Amino acid sequence: MSAEDAPATTLAAVVRLAIVDLAAVFVGRCVSDCAARAQTRAEWMRVVIDCDREATRESATNRYIARAVAVAARLMAEGDAETAARELAAVRGQTVEAWREELTHDRNTAAREP
Repeated sequence: MSAEDAPATTLAAVVRLAIVDLAAVFVGRCVSDCAARAQTRAEWMRVVIDCDREATRESATNRYIARAVAVAARLMAEGDAETAARELAAVRGQTVEAWREELTHDRNTAAREP
């Protein structure tokens, strides 16, 4: 199946993947796992609370990223994937389009590697 034949990944799915990846690196595996499964407002808010808690324990760089993840998770709880994407793209200093393309490309490349 070519890239043109593959179904487009929704922005909400890309935001979820970014939250999962960032949480795994900067917040913790438990929070990452919660984000991977979050479906309801309450589940997303659990991610927010855990990110906020961990942010108080981290270095300045990690704190900044943990807080950005918390903001993005809060926005996902509100059903606002578009603003969540802007928040996460800003962490990388990118536009949403560039951030989405890079994240999607990186994930597709990693999936193809043995």
